[in-house]
This record gives sequence, structure tokens and C-alpha cells, in this order.
Amino acid sequence: MSESGSEQPTAKRGKGKPFAKGDPRINRQGKSKELAELEREFRQAIIDELCRPDEHDPEPDQEKKRTNFQSLARRWVELAKGGNLAAIEGLTERILGKPVQPVGGVEGQPIEYRIVTNARLPRASQ
Repeated sequence: MSESGSEQPTAKRGKGKPFAKGDPRINRQGKSKELAELEREFRQAIIDELCRPDEHDPEPDQEKKRTNFQSLARRWVELAKGGNLAAIEGLTERILGKPVQPVGGVEGQPIEYRIVTNARLPRASQ
């Protein structure tokens, strides 16, 4: 405390903790607010476009025309039905989820793994 006694003591937050809890400057998403806003706008523009009627749909009645999203889904299914492996995998992964990848190894033995890096590690002194 200073001699005048008017200064507030600052709370110690510890090493590596520059912000107090609830500080509005904390960015938990790891990207700038401008980039996050641009992503939101872009995502909304895509959604808006997908929800519009498909101008290439031969249906004359505007109320019955498919949306761009419905046309894309139909085309994706047509590709899958035609044997397109990427379309088949994409559809099944989005509907059923990606298959679980098993961890392999020899029964009863520890799993061996290697870490590959370009970093130079110091040698242990012997």
C-alpha cells in the first residue's frame, strides 16, 4: 500500500495467469473476434443460399420447387447410388457417424508407440 493509502492492492493470480476470471479480453476460441464474425457471416450466407429455391428445378410451381439444399442432397444420394465411393462414405459417416478406430497391439503386451519430431532433444549425460 502506498503512503497515501488510496491504492487498492492487486490480487496475485499466479504465474501464467494474466487475466482475472471473467475478464472480457479472454478469447477461449483462439481466433480474433473479426475472424469469428466473418465465419458467422459466411456460414449464414451459405445457409441463406441453401434455403433458396433451386432455379434449375424443372418444377413449374414455385411452392413445390426443391431448395438448393434438397437438390444437393438428392445429387449426393444419386452419386452414392451410382457407386461413387466418396459419396457413399460421406453419406454413411454423416448418418451413422465415423467408425471407431480400434487400437491394435499384441494381446497382453503394452502398446508400443513412437513420437516423430524435428525437434532436437538434448542427450542425457551418462
